[in-house]
Amino acid sequence: MIKIDFLYFEDCPNWKEALELLKESCFEKAVPESVIRLVKIRNEGDAVKHRFLGSPSIQINNADIEESRIDEEPLYGCRIYRDNQGVPSKKLIESAIEAALK
Repeated sequence: MIKIDFLYFEDCPNWKEALELLKESCFEKAVPESVIRLVKIRNEGDAVKHRFLGSPSIQINNADIEESRIDEEPLYGCRIYRDNQGVPSKKLIESAIEAALK
């Protein structure tokens, strides 16, 4: 069973758009939306506890969808993805879902 954690903090301007992309990707990959767990990060302690790399972050089966950044230090702040966007690309999300389903 696939496990998806969507991590964010309330003041992030990008979390709603990223969550919609995640939901769309799950629908297209026939993954029930019910597997998405929303995790609100409230402070630096939460960031460390959840290995949060900034808002918004998506972890599938406990691993960040940007595999190259897994060893980075937790960050309580806004996230910029490798493509210089504040939200992950739909392709990145879908690739991570596909890999987890194999």
